[in-house]
Amino acid sequence: MILQICDKIKGEGNVLYVSGEESAEQIKMRADRLKINNENIMFLGETDIDVVNQAIIDMNPKLVIIDSIQTMYAEDLTAAPRKC
Repeated sequence: MILQICDKIKGEGNVLYVSGEESAEQIKMRADRLKINNENIMFLGETDIDVVNQAIIDMNPKLVIIDSIQTMYAEDLTAAPRKC
């Protein structure tokens, strides 16, 4: 469903798809299976939120997808997330 949403904004700007769990090959296979062919979807396989943030600044995408947020971390944070 995420890839289909990315495809819907075709022509409106670049999409940055950040994955902390799946490889570019896995995402590409899913896109092919869904017949999504959108040159404006950029992929970043990364879990370091500082690297992701810099990529967002550098690429200036229209939309950012982070899949999944639970896999992201920051070097300067040592505490585990708390449940509210």
